[in-house]
Amino acid sequence: DLRLALEVARENALPMPATALVAQLFASVEADGHREARTQALVKALEKLADVQVSAKV
Repeated sequence: DLRLALEVARENALPMPATALVAQLFASVEADGHREARTQALVKALEKLADVQVSAKV
C-alpha cells in the first residue's frame, strides 16, 4: 500500500518523491470514479493530465 510506505518513509525522514507522485495519481483516478481500474489507473491519470487517450491502434 502506497499510503503505508509513505507513512513509514515520513516517520524515518526518507524522501520518496516517485512514490508520492504515484499516490497522487491514484488519488486523482479514484476521485474521478475509476477506483476499480487498478492496473489501468495510472494510464488513466496520465491520459487526463496530457489530454490524450492511449489506444491499441497503430
